Amino acid sequence: EEALAIDPEDARCHAGLSTSYALGGHFDFRPPREAFPKGKEAAGRALALDEGLAEAHASMGLVEMFHEWRWAAAEVSFRRAIALEPNWPEGHIYYSWCLCARQSFEAAVGQACRALELDPVSAFAGANLGWVLAMAGRFDEAVRQLEATLELDPNYPAAATLLGGAYLARGETEKAFAYLERSAWRLSFLGLAYAWGGRPARARRMLEQLPQAAPGSWRPSEVALLCLSLGEREQAARWLDTAYQERDYMLSLQYPKWVREPADPLVIDYLKRMGL
Repeated sequence: EEALAIDPEDARCHAGLSTSYALGGHFDFRPPREAFPKGKEAAGRALALDEGLAEAHASMGLVEMFHEWRWAAAEVSFRRAIALEPNWPEGHIYYSWCLCARQSFEAAVGQACRALELDPVSAFAGANLGWVLAMAGRFDEAVRQLEATLELDPNYPAAATLLGGAYLARGETEKAFAYLERSAWRLSFLGLAYAWGGRPARARRMLEQLPQAAPGSWRPSEVALLCLSLGEREQAARWLDTAYQERDYMLSLQYPKWVREPADPLVIDYLKRMGL
């Protein structure tokens, strides 16, 4: 914003602003309903000034994917960004997210691997590959990748959270809780871990606490999953309705490999409402 005050016609600054808004909405630094429309506006301005700017196409893809649920359009935007800047790691990372949401897991692994090849010391790229491997059901590989990422950057919270999830998927609950109780970046992750890891009493306490917790520390769709895991189907349906109203897309990035109720009709119906 300071740079744009000096030069309002700098397309790169508009693109950077759009990325800041879009990733801020995705990683819970800003309310998604506020962040993504601002990201779209900035990306549109950047593209009007320079249609060949890869970052602007990628930022538009993030908005199309996470806020508008226009999955095919998002894929077109990410592929355009990669065609313009094939050696830009973030373009491949963002495209891997879209492919996972559309359940094209092996293609997503390929994109995540390419990002890490381009920037092998990036904790962001390393953690992303671990997450994509887990989404593909390749939990042993995910654990190895996430452990390697934490060796590179021991304080990277996303890798620790995802490693806890991968351990949980392998049935190693004590290792999972050791990571998640220390570093889960959303409380709703921890609640789900308790439910799926055989600690229903703790999970119920988390369910009671989540609605009063700080904004950004939980997502409605994750509260719904927690309700489902505890057999509270009416509550789950209400939370999924709330998630739909708030454009909560997180279920698309957890299904089907992480979720213990992947074939539940409420889960399937919500994904259909998202266009997946």
